[in-house]
Amino acid sequence: MIKLPGIIATLFITALVAWMGCDLLYRGASGLHAGYLFEAPQDLGRAGGIAPMLASTGIIVGLATLLAALVSLPLAVAYTELETPTGLRKIVRLALDIGVGVPRIVWGLFGGAFFGGCCGFGFSLLSGVLTLACLLA
Repeated sequence: MIKLPGIIATLFITALVAWMGCDLLYRGASGLHAGYLFEAPQDLGRAGGIAPMLASTGIIVGLATLLAALVSLPLAVAYTELETPTGLRKIVRLALDIGVGVPRIVWGLFGGAFFGGCCGFGFSLLSGVLTLACLLA
């Protein structure tokens, strides 16, 4: 049973979030226009739009999802359906436990350091795709 202070706190938080959203919409609506989504940034990002960022984000997410599915789906089917040696099962289980236990920010730092620095990809789409694919797989 929910007590009265819990109900009051919930209503207060809900009203606060609604007020912030309305204020953001009221003050920020004048800056939203179609060009904001479809133009390139200008004046070092102080003007223009966000089209290149949206495009690169879509490319990274799409390719990383495809790569992670191509790698993890056959491995998951093989792990569950085929009879594998117990040593291999232990290694796969350990890798899965480590992958799930590592915080996401550490995956990002690892990807930036390993793919960007050690592999020489630098700050690129390929580095982002491989980092996100490691996080997803």
